Amino acid sequence: PFLEFAIAHETAHQWWYGVVGGDVVANPWLDEALANYSTALYMEKAHGSAGLQRTLDNWKQMLQRWEQDHPDEPVSEPLSAFKGREEAYNVIVYVKGALFFQALREKVGDKAFFDALRQYYQAHRYGIAQPSDLLSVFQTASGQDLHDLYKKWGVQ
Repeated sequence: PFLEFAIAHETAHQWWYGVVGGDVVANPWLDEALANYSTALYMEKAHGSAGLQRTLDNWKQMLQRWEQDHPDEPVSEPLSAFKGREEAYNVIVYVKGALFFQALREKVGDKAFFDALRQYYQAHRYGIAQPSDLLSVFQTASGQDLHDLYKKWGVQ
């Protein structure tokens, strides 16, 4: 159901970029990865845990196939790092970035994860957020030092 996925993704941009803005040239992952992960959350809500798992499994397979032939890349590269590399942009920003949010959710738990998203939205609505704004709210909401996780995924 590509159409369902695409509609959910573009709707998620009403929050992550439409209301909470970001610098899409310097930090494209900030809204694209979060919109993509929000789409996975929609799939979970609409189709249960199986819907979420299918989405995550698909992304994991895409990332694994990519990593077989390409070096690891951080999620937080600027748009210029992907010039002429559309597939890399799709895999790193959309897929790996969304999988980062799943890893973050698993690390901090649902309560802290969703509390952090609400706090991030409230604090930065109608403004331009920076990656540090997003990352610090997860540390605060979870009470955990998440720097190692951030470093592992390349979002610092």
